Amino acid sequence: LLRRDGKWGRDDGAEICLQLPGGKQPRFVIQGFPSGKLESVTDAGAPAPQTAALGKATLYAASIQADRWTGEWAIPWLALGNTAPPPEQIRFNVGLLKGAERQWVAWVSTGAAPWNLDRAGILKLKAK
Repeated sequence: LLRRDGKWGRDDGAEICLQLPGGKQPRFVIQGFPSGKLESVTDAGAPAPQTAALGKATLYAASIQADRWTGEWAIPWLALGNTAPPPEQIRFNVGLLKGAERQWVAWVSTGAAPWNLDRAGILKLKAK
């Protein structure tokens, strides 16, 4: 049973968490729901103006099948607030909530929120 409405922590949803390398870069969190709703949130401490700009620039689509849903994000590199070429790697995680089962799942378990990126995964990027 899907909980589709789009309230984080209650309904089914997925969040993309990422952080650029170096210094004190903000940790960004973008949440998507089966309804197609997208939210860019400040939960991980990213500044509100950058968070809002990222949410506005990000494309998101969801589709619901009989027994599952899928979401797809397109996150523009420049929307992360960096005009330099992409680095070789970024800190990254994905978190999911299965609302009806109250089951939290993460790509890399951090022992806390998926956006606790010091203990999450690394995406290695390649130039085309």
